[in-house]
Amino acid sequence: MRPLTARAGAAILLAACFHSLAPAARAQSRGTSAPLSSAPIQSPTGVAITDVTLVPLDDERLVPHQTVLVQDGVIAGVGPADSVPVPPKATRVNGAGRFLIPGLADMHVHLFDSDDMLLYLAHGVTTIRNLGGYGAADSILEIRRQVAAGERLGPTIFTSGNWLDGDPPYRSINTVLRTPADARAEVRREKRLGYDFVKVYVNLSPDVYAEILRTAKAERIPVTGHVPGPVGVDAVLAGGQVAVDHVANLALGAAQEPPAALAKRVHGAGVAVTTTLVMVRIAAAMRGAPERLDSMLAQPEARWVSKETREFWRRSPFVRLPRDGWGDALYSAASELTRALEAGHVQLMAGTDAGLWGNVPGASLIAELELLVSAGLTPYQALRAATVEPARFLERTVPGSRQPGAIAVGNRADLVLLDADPLRDIHAVEHRAGVMVRGRWLGAERLHGMLDSLTAAQAR
Repeated sequence: MRPLTARAGAAILLAACFHSLAPAARAQSRGTSAPLSSAPIQSPTGVAITDVTLVPLDDERLVPHQTVLVQDGVIAGVGPADSVPVPPKATRVNGAGRFLIPGLADMHVHLFDSDDMLLYLAHGVTTIRNLGGYGAADSILEIRRQVAAGERLGPTIFTSGNWLDGDPPYRSINTVLRTPADARAEVRREKRLGYDFVKVYVNLSPDVYAEILRTAKAERIPVTGHVPGPVGVDAVLAGGQVAVDHVANLALGAAQEPPAALAKRVHGAGVAVTTTLVMVRIAAAMRGAPERLDSMLAQPEARWVSKETREFWRRSPFVRLPRDGWGDALYSAASELTRALEAGHVQLMAGTDAGLWGNVPGASLIAELELLVSAGLTPYQALRAATVEPARFLERTVPGSRQPGAIAVGNRADLVLLDADPLRDIHAVEHRAGVMVRGRWLGAERLHGMLDSLTAAQAR
């Protein structure tokens, strides 16, 4: 396996960035609103999940025979099944023999199409962090508003603006910042528009990157994103960027540093890291192997995404690269660094790059959790990376954000009901008996119906 050298990392930024130009035509929803016309249950007298085993994820434990009462979109009561009074007209969900976890968060997605939000919910993903570019980017703030107002069914959305890049940009749709003055103006513009994050990209110059951080600090908007090549890992860890949004970025940017030593530095800097192992795996599998892309497009999950997205996947740049073992080496390095980051108490967050080649929204987070366990994390650690840690990160970085992350009175009612114990086997997340998003209950039949409606829409 070829070693991960700095020179090779510079030559293969594509494998670290995982992006290419997507058609602008995806900016609007395809309008398949059928799943919204049959409203999920949000009873005025509440929803009670009875006699369920809680998986609270504040510690590695189970709490059996509990009842969770939800009213007005928040958790109103939690306690032993015989001690929580359930209003007579409340909707009851039988939790006997089942396991309740907080709603999942995918902390690195690209919202190609507003209908993708139904895919997230169908897989238990109740919070997403959209990180710029592509598809619904020009309408993302309005989509976020509609979801928050209850006008549209979907996960809670946090979003950055477009990718902020240098000259030349990595792709033509990136926002090019050539001078510190450009940086000041763009950061202030994104803050004024109401984005949650500023996202930095791969070709920023050091002086422009430094001005992004200075202005963002003054404007109180957090900076997230990649490790810009001209800037380097040291400056990113020293400068105030709140997160690096691919483990692979760190693996490439500090290729000669032992993973444990790098993890210690990342922890000391207080920088969170999103994982995106599933995208590295996909990129490695596709590299120089167009038949792998054909196989991915033939999977049942591909029926859920739009025809435009599938056509975009067919233009994957990875299939045009030589199959020389580089992608496999990158995946191995990213997995090893993920283990070291977890062991080093770095704030690790599950993210997937959902929407990109073969990376089906919602389903990709289920795959990410399983890859995290394969990389050496316990199921408990993997689940925290998709629940508790994202909630802590968002509360720390986005002013006024109060996230669920745990099953506790007063928290937003984002919950996933599973048929098996996920602490024993992470594959239990594949078997969902229902999902609750902001107090709206979506039973298994409703979840299947949402997927069927998307399949039917794509067939037209």
